[in-house]
Amino acid sequence: MLALVAVDPPAGASAGDTQDKKAEVFRAMPPALPRHCVRGQYQGYADVPGAAPGPATETFVALRLEIGN
Repeated sequence: MLALVAVDPPAGASAGDTQDKKAEVFRAMPPALPRHCVRGQYQGYADVPGAAPGPATETFVALRLEIGN
């Protein structure tokens, strides 16, 4: 999703042109810092049918990322 939102228009209409532009987005990103990452579990996840009792499964992540372009 990040690449689709941040991508510049490709030079051509081919799939390769689009993939190249998406790759540029990721190359322009410095590594994510652990202090800019939050992981957790949605409230009520333990009540979902089939979830193990007392699950420690993370169900979301929030990241702060930067793109230097």
